[in-house]
Amino acid sequence: MNRLWLAWPLPVLIATTGQACSGPDIVLATLPESDAASPQGCTSNECPVGFYCQKATCEASTGTCQPVPTTCDVMEAPVCGCDGVTYFDDCLRKANAVASSTSLPCGFDSALTCGGVSGNTCPRGALCAQFVREAPGPCPPDVVGTCWAVPSPCPPPTSGMGRWDSCVSRQMCVDTCSAIRQGGVYRHAFMCP
Repeated sequence: MNRLWLAWPLPVLIATTGQACSGPDIVLATLPESDAASPQGCTSNECPVGFYCQKATCEASTGTCQPVPTTCDVMEAPVCGCDGVTYFDDCLRKANAVASSTSLPCGFDSALTCGGVSGNTCPRGALCAQFVREAPGPCPPDVVGTCWAVPSPCPPPTSGMGRWDSCVSRQMCVDTCSAIRQGGVYRHAFMCP
């Protein structure tokens, strides 16, 4: 008889609960349509705070607002941003709200240049990378560099990526990010492990 008595309240409880949930729907919140958080058709700085205008190419007239990344898994995979700055990787370009990029570092035909006899400086957040790819020997004076945006702190060096020897100190086989952060002229290192 105890078993029958213990089983009896359960159907009553279920029936009561089922009736309590019936009735008119109550709206607790209205969420925006999915496109509302990412407006279409931006042309430059028309996106809300925390978003940037991502374009398919630098030449595209319009793009879509995308969220600015708040963290990046930084790895050396340089891209050339539409602003003429080489970014250490594409996530860093997006974090700087630059519309688009092409793979590989900016060439001298598209890069913002720095250093040299002109003494040009890089925009805020970018550093002057003064690299020469010549064989060992004296580095040329007044090396013109290109502007790079690199992470702080630099990630551990990636194997197989470029290494550099300082032209002014005895530092050898320095990774790209560290060389740019330290500043000065570097030449391509040929004898690194």
